[in-house]
Amino acid sequence: MENCKKIELLLIDFVDKTLNPEETLFVKTHLESCKSCSEEVDRLVILFEEMNKIPKEIPDQLLRQNFETMLKNEKQKVVSAGLAMAKPELRIRWFYSTFGQIAAGFALLITGMVLGLLISSNHPGLSQTEDLKKEITEMKDMLILTKLDQPSASQRIMAANYLEEMTAPDKKILEALINTMNTDNNSNVRMAAVNALSKFKEQQLVKDALVETLSLQTDPIIQISLINILVEIQDKRAVDKMKELLEKNSTNESVKKLAEKGILTLV
Repeated sequence: MENCKKIELLLIDFVDKTLNPEETLFVKTHLESCKSCSEEVDRLVILFEEMNKIPKEIPDQLLRQNFETMLKNEKQKVVSAGLAMAKPELRIRWFYSTFGQIAAGFALLITGMVLGLLISSNHPGLSQTEDLKKEITEMKDMLILTKLDQPSASQRIMAANYLEEMTAPDKKILEALINTMNTDNNSNVRMAAVNALSKFKEQQLVKDALVETLSLQTDPIIQISLINILVEIQDKRAVDKMKELLEKNSTNESVKKLAEKGILTLV
């Protein structure tokens, strides 16, 4: 088991063929006698194959320059706007603007630093600290829900990424991400939602959603990720969903192979 933990850290590089000869031999030797690690390699190979089929998108050359300019401007806005001190109605209006959403990320970071200083210095105003914690949480929730409604796919992906940073998201946030995972018309956004929700895969709400969405997803990469997650949490309800994939002519062959292995693991 201890060897498996060491091997798991090397498997991605092993499949990607970036290990040095000594590490490669170490992994190969382990795989000869370890079924679970061998199966994990098979899953990674399939995943890499599917990812390599995705055409690469070349961003506009001006994208980085425009982003850096916007970043500089928004940093200055956060400092001058005094978001934490603004009147509630002005704060909400500012927050829902396009620039406000971006700058809110910096505001949260700054507020978090202040909170850390308050706690580390044993500030006597404990109730104020708790109020500040609550306000930060509410702002994060608002930020996620707002960005999930944006027409830009990158904004919706950003919302999913925010969830990964949370330790105990509110039920309404999880439900919003589940809805995004099931209905968003952009496969990259749905994949980001799956990744974010997988952090909370032990929660019953999320576990149920991951099982059900396997029947809804058509993108091979998403299907592969879901199968891996469901096998990991040993949810036997996924067996019927995987059988459904096997019966569909439209299912990718790599997905079918992984589904067959998943069924054998769960039954």
